[in-house]
Amino acid sequence: MEHPRHRPADSAAGPRPTAGERLFDLAFVPYRPLRPTTGKASRDALLWVALNAACARERWEPAVQALKRGLGRGRTIWGASVSAAGTTWRLRMANPARDRLVEALRAELDPWLSIAPSIDDDGAYDLLEIDLSPEVAASGRVETVKQHLRGEEPRTLAIWEVGPAGRRRVDEVLIVEAKREIGLALPRIKASQVVDFSGDRSRLGHALIPELFACRYLHLCRRDNTDALVYSGINVDQLTWFLARFDHPAALVDFARRERERLDHLLFDVEVAYRQEGAAIIYPETTLYGAL
Repeated sequence: MEHPRHRPADSAAGPRPTAGERLFDLAFVPYRPLRPTTGKASRDALLWVALNAACARERWEPAVQALKRGLGRGRTIWGASVSAAGTTWRLRMANPARDRLVEALRAELDPWLSIAPSIDDDGAYDLLEIDLSPEVAASGRVETVKQHLRGEEPRTLAIWEVGPAGRRRVDEVLIVEAKREIGLALPRIKASQVVDFSGDRSRLGHALIPELFACRYLHLCRRDNTDALVYSGINVDQLTWFLARFDHPAALVDFARRERERLDHLLFDVEVAYRQEGAAIIYPETTLYGAL
């Protein structure tokens, strides 16, 4: 008989009691629901729809549920990143006590996933991230993790990839209030190494997307060969626009439209990675984030 620990939980996206459910954004900053929560969708509803749409729920739900049980609710952010290579699932875990989370993951994720033994873990990070890619699905093994470290200012982050090849910085992040601190955001965006904004003024509108700018916070990300903007705190109508514009699964777009009134109490976080190719701005990867 299958052990209950190994059985996917019933996580349908139907109405669930949400009274008292703690809501928080990608930076684990809490917020008040925009509408009364009675009869609304839970904060993780979009995850299960996205997994179903990608035919990945059977593969990943047992591991996600085990992680949620082990760490507790309110400790994990999930992401669904869509690119030409398919969908990669991100899991970001808060580490306020500076625990050795890799060791905890090894215990919680067995037998669905193994974590490479070569990954060093001293617990000296604020967030730990693992990516569940098609390659990880095929091998059943996570070869690298990402450690998020806050800078001297709480609004800055350095993200390091740790694995068999050692440790390297892969992202630098600055978080600003979208409207009030646009004066801080624009110079950083324009100082890009992957887009020449001086050559064509219209490129700024393709990088800083007007339809998403009405958000609470912007996360300005600088990576090896792309820049990215996280629009944190958008509403359900902006979410639906984002999902349709950047070709996320039709089932997810349909769900957001159909269930708008059950999602309108939530704020959402989305990310658009971009770079210049020729004269054009392209978007190699876009990501929907949510909370467990």
